[in-house]
Formats: sequence, C-alpha cells, structure tokens
Amino acid sequence: MTRAQGFHLSKWYLDCVTADGDAAIAYVAQLGWSGFALGYASILDHHGGETRVSTSLRGFEPPVIEGDTLSWSSTSLHVNGAWSALGRPVAATLLASDEGAVEWRCLQPASLAALRVGSGSGEPSRAVNGLGYAEELTLTVPPWRMPIDELHWGRFVSELDEVGAHVSLVWIDWRGPHTRRLVILDGNAVDAHDAGVSAERVATGDGTTLSLDRRDVLREGVLGATVLAAVPELGKRVPGRLLGVHERKWRSRGVLERPHRRPVEGWAIHEVVTWP
Repeated sequence: MTRAQGFHLSKWYLDCVTADGDAAIAYVAQLGWSGFALGYASILDHHGGETRVSTSLRGFEPPVIEGDTLSWSSTSLHVNGAWSALGRPVAATLLASDEGAVEWRCLQPASLAALRVGSGSGEPSRAVNGLGYAEELTLTVPPWRMPIDELHWGRFVSELDEVGAHVSLVWIDWRGPHTRRLVILDGNAVDAHDAGVSAERVATGDGTTLSLDRRDVLREGVLGATVLAAVPELGKRVPGRLLGVHERKWRSRGVLERPHRRPVEGWAIHEVVTWP
C-alpha cells in the first residue's frame, strides 16, 4: 500500500509500573487507510504475576494533554488515568522516505502515573499508581513496508537517586536495511553510535549501562495471533508479512550505572520485535 492511498496511523503508548512491579499498558490507535477507518484501544494489566488483556473497538478516545499532564480514559475498557511529566519531552523523525514517514513523540520519558483499572465484571476497580511513560508514533508508511528486520525498544525509570531525582532512559534501535538508533538519558540524546543494545543490556559510549533481568514476559507471539487477532477485520486486510511479525515484551528490574554516580534501580518495560 503506497503513501498516495492515504495510510495514516496514530498510535499512543502509555504505561505505569508500581513499586511492586504491577504494570498497566494502554494502547490507543486511530487508523485511516484507503477508505478504511478504525479506532482501537487496549489495556494490558499485569497484576500478581498474571497478565490480562482487554480490547475495545468502540470509537476512538484520544489522550488529552493539558500543560504537563496527560489524561486518558475508556468507558468500554473501564479504565482512566493521568500522567504527570517528570521531565521534558523529546521528538525525532525515525524514517522519511518516498513511501512515507515515522514520527516519534516521547511526551513523557518519565512521569508520575495514577490509574484506575476495572474488570468490567462488576468487581471493584483497582488502583495502579507508580512511575510511567507516554509516547505517540505517527506513521504514513504501512508497518509491513517498514525497511527494518528487527526493533529493540524500551524505557526505564529509576527510583529516586542520591540527589532526589528520577532517572529515565529510553532506547530505540532499528536494524536491517534502514538503521536508526536513539538513546535518550533524562530527556537528552546521548551519542548512540557506539551504543550496545540487547534484550539484557543497554550501554552507551560514555560509560552509562543499564542491566535488565527480563523477569516477566508481558506478551509474546506473532501479531496475527496477538494484537491483530482482536481486530479480525483488519487482520484480513493486511499482508502476511505483518501477521508474521513477532513481538516479545518484558517487564524487567533494571540497574542503571553512570560514571561517578551511585547505581540506581527501577522498572523497565522493553521489547524485541522481528519482521519475517
């Protein structure tokens, strides 16, 4: 599908991890493509070592940004939350080509997040309060035509360090025909040319290192059996290459080491995505 046929996808990712490691991840997306329109929302709720995913196609309720606060709610998913930024946003163009573009807006590399998550079965809603993250991706190139073979992405937010601040680290590493690597420390891009990125470790050329234990797998499988299985009408329209994209997402305990600073611990959410 070419850019001329009007592909446009806006995808929000919002998360929160509590001090005990419970996690809530919200995905909110709006797709327009060759006369086809779709609004999508999903909540991944990781609690007590178990993960539950709920999905809704009942309209599109985008996040609302007022100053340093982002809020989002979904009546159909019985969830609402607010994210208060702890640092400044950062943005980058990850791809610009004749096929289209990928624009990344990291609105909150670190935030204080407070959510209420309900089951929809009459049970009381549950509070999920902790440290969070918020970003938006805008694509005008279809994901199945992305010129990459593998993606590493993650975010880490520490507990308070020795000066009473939260430290954040965000990384994006595209591998394949189009390479792109970003490492953002406390909202500032660091030299990622010599960075090493894997599922267990992120290391930059200046001596900053994040170690990840990959303690819990939040989601694993091909998109055709996970994300797209919840949207069968869309699954029928996309090429097989997208159906075969494999994702593995972790919630890890992380230890961040920086030169001349004390190590800090915190929770990370990170993933490896591979294209067939």
